[in-house]
Amino acid sequence: MDDAKNNTNSNLKTILDRSLDLSLNQIRRLLNKMTASEIAHEEFVEKVGKACRYSGTFQGALHAVLQASSYEEGVRLAILAGGCNCSRAVQVGCLLGAIHGAEKIPTKWIEATHSAAEIQSITGKLSNKLASQAA
Repeated sequence: MDDAKNNTNSNLKTILDRSLDLSLNQIRRLLNKMTASEIAHEEFVEKVGKACRYSGTFQGALHAVLQASSYEEGVRLAILAGGCNCSRAVQVGCLLGAIHGAEKIPTKWIEATHSAAEIQSITGKLSNKLASQAA
């Protein structure tokens, strides 16, 4: 049973890492060509790809958030439910992160993410920008 769980976890990690690397590479390429303010959001989304349109994805994310007793459990529930699990897991992670704080994201997940430092830098800049706009 533990071998199957470890294999599943390894496969999930590989899938998430590849998806993240592809997304960051697309964003990096576009932002290297222009600053974020030089491209309309609609055009940017058209270039990097539009989200899937499975009905029930958001409702499924909300249900996982309500069912989960931790950040990790919520994301795992979203992934293991299948279907449009990538969109649902992102939504669950965002919601649980906003509710409980970034310190509840498992450290081992952050350490295993190849682009963690870059993501933290980007989100830090975004957070600072939003804070300065609110002031």
